[in-house]
Amino acid sequence: MIRIFSSTVKLLSSVPVQNFGKTRAKVILIQDLPPLGFEGEEVTVKPGHASLDLVPKKKAVYSFPGLRKRMFPNFDEKLLARKRSDYDLKLFVRKLETVELKIVKPATPVNPLFLKDPITKKELTDEINIGLNLNVTQDNVVLDEDLYKFGKTAVLIKDYYSEKYDRHFSFRLQIDLIKMEIQAAVQKGKEKGEGKKKEKAPKEVEATNVEAKTEEKKPEEKKAEEKPEEKKGDAKKAEEFLKLRFMSQYVD
Repeated sequence: MIRIFSSTVKLLSSVPVQNFGKTRAKVILIQDLPPLGFEGEEVTVKPGHASLDLVPKKKAVYSFPGLRKRMFPNFDEKLLARKRSDYDLKLFVRKLETVELKIVKPATPVNPLFLKDPITKKELTDEINIGLNLNVTQDNVVLDEDLYKFGKTAVLIKDYYSEKYDRHFSFRLQIDLIKMEIQAAVQKGKEKGEGKKKEKAPKEVEATNVEAKTEEKKPEEKKAEEKPEEKKGDAKKAEEFLKLRFMSQYVD
């Protein structure tokens, strides 16, 4: 632990902010303050943050050339990298525990609350690796029995090794099993299609009946058109007959 005398802190905290620029100020952290930084690290912050929070509360001091080496002569860069990696891993695990892996599966025709084929440990491991881009093995997955019911459940992933962080850690993964609705949608579509066909069929029958009626009416219309002409011909014949009869009287 680095000891800093109160007189040194007072001296460094009394330095005006404007000496470090108008927009940013460089400070040396006296304690770990993630995600800002860690003890012994030089960071750049806003002047107000330095003058109102970090320096007055003895969390940091203003940085001068050569001051960091005098305050931390045996500063361990590997320890700083380790602290950063631990903090990043903590954020990664927190993110994994908030992620919800959704798996869509068909239901049994008997009971829609249960999966048609239960999810085994091997299948769940493959789903986790594909969905979350991890490298989980079956030994990491703690699953007492196969997943057979729709809904949400938490599965423990134990002793998972991450190459990026070079650590073994455990976390709980939220699994959400969702019922597949494709089959029901397809059946509804087929039923709708059949209903439309049934609705169209009577219309087509009506259209054909109308056409047949028109075809049946056509010969009648022709006869109706021919009848007036026949009547006119008969009237002319009657007139000629009467004329001939009348003329025959005078000739006699």
